[in-house]
Amino acid sequence: MKFDRRNGVADGSPYQTYREMTREDFRRFCAYCFRHEGELGGPGHFDQDHFEPKSVNNGAKERVFLNLYWCCKDCNSRQNKGSTWPNAGELSRGECFCDPCHHDPDGTDYAREADLSLRAMTTSGGYTIRILRLNERTELRSLLSDRDRVRREYQQTLGLLRHLIQRAEQNGTIAAGSPIGSAIEAVRRVIPAYEQFVNADPFVLTSVPEPVDADSLVDLL
Repeated sequence: MKFDRRNGVADGSPYQTYREMTREDFRRFCAYCFRHEGELGGPGHFDQDHFEPKSVNNGAKERVFLNLYWCCKDCNSRQNKGSTWPNAGELSRGECFCDPCHHDPDGTDYAREADLSLRAMTTSGGYTIRILRLNERTELRSLLSDRDRVRREYQQTLGLLRHLIQRAEQNGTIAAGSPIGSAIEAVRRVIPAYEQFVNADPFVLTSVPEPVDADSLVDLL
């Protein structure tokens, strides 16, 4: 995931004043683990992270807007990124944090394996995976697994709903006001929400549509 930052924001104000703009620029996603606010309980579970920490260069970038990244509290904790920053030796070896405002690290700096773990493709990818413990935090892999499962379930239901409509149309069983007709009209209304949900890129577990009892519709037809 890559994030595009707005231009023209004057630096120098207390960094807290930039909070909502930072949040909007990152589209409510964590800049490091790419979890969404809606999956973690809202903005109260997020902070503004100083990409270059305040402890570096005497806090030279403490009030620089483009140095502020939207970050979940887990990634911003001391055991993960926190105030960590590569030293001179690490930088000389290319060890640094992947910058999702520069490019999408997914597929560039690291790749997702079949077991949902990350495989480093660059030195910065390896550094980011190691410091953020992206392969060690079970909650991250669990969320990815849930995303895959829910998306498949809704894709299957969507396919069934389309099939049911096609079948009813072919059979000529859609009569206005009839139980079947009313059920089919209800299906027509929910299909756009299902399509928007399963086709979202990136796919996240937010605004999940109400489930449809497709089995009962099969029985009607």
